[in-house]
Amino acid sequence: MRTITSLATVLLVSSVAAQNCWYAPSNTPTVGTCNSIPLGQSSSRYQCLMTADDLGQRPTIIRALGFASCAGGTMTASRMLIRFNYFQGATLGTDFATNLGTGEVTMLNTTSFSWTYAANTWSDIPLTGTFTYIPTRGNLLIDVEFEGASGGASFHRDTRQRVYANNWTGTPPATGSSSSAAAKVRVTDGNACSVGAFTNYGRGCGAGPLAVAGTGTPTVGTTVTLAMTGGRASSAGAYFLGATRLNIDLSTAGMTGCFLNTDLLAIFGTAFDGSGAATPIQLPIPADNTLVGAIINWSGFNLDASANPFGITTANGVEMKIAN
Repeated sequence: MRTITSLATVLLVSSVAAQNCWYAPSNTPTVGTCNSIPLGQSSSRYQCLMTADDLGQRPTIIRALGFASCAGGTMTASRMLIRFNYFQGATLGTDFATNLGTGEVTMLNTTSFSWTYAANTWSDIPLTGTFTYIPTRGNLLIDVEFEGASGGASFHRDTRQRVYANNWTGTPPATGSSSSAAAKVRVTDGNACSVGAFTNYGRGCGAGPLAVAGTGTPTVGTTVTLAMTGGRASSAGAYFLGATRLNIDLSTAGMTGCFLNTDLLAIFGTAFDGSGAATPIQLPIPADNTLVGAIINWSGFNLDASANPFGITTANGVEMKIAN
């Protein structure tokens, strides 16, 4: 099985679509120690950061904030206040007001708060505000304050910094404690999150016909596989990728019933075995959030002198969308 080590370069020049969901530090809602800070407390003032890298180093609109609970339930509170702002630097201090700064955006300010969450999945708190995130302005500060709460639970956490003060009455304290156990968070534009996937389109030609397909889920930091079948036994050919879907009929070139399903940005030669299957290729996707939302298209060809006067057959197209 061949590994395409140049995929990183190809991805960096491929087209990039908008991504609508961002995570700190990862998108797995089932992973991480369970911890009751802040959403398992009767009252809490809580702050954490999402970095510009977490948010893909690109502008985005934020309308929802989600957490990954270790158990299902419904949390109520007499008051819930959530604010977002920019934060310069990578480390929070213990003074809440200094961290929050000025010009913050109120994302939710409500009494008689009620929120139903599910176990081991992302559950969004329905916000009423909108935050326009611009990466050059800094990291994203998330500030949560509530009191009179019940029905909360433990939520999955990771080793990010948090600043918190719990179980106070009356006026929230001005300062809190700092530790490396922040709850895992997700922010979104309010729409359903897109996922990494391979999607077949178009059609192949030849006796097989020639067909290409991907396996695995294309996410940053993982490796997926592309395979091609339906070629001539013991022959040669190539996988190729492009940035744009095409549907060009090649019949006028002497390749009746064949189509060019993507432009040719890069070509990777391969051999077909005695059953007409090409050697699969591995596609390592760099652990780089700027690639989230990238879409590239794969296809392939096979050298088959018996197929048509031109001696080439082409495969269907496969769209590969990368998520985080």
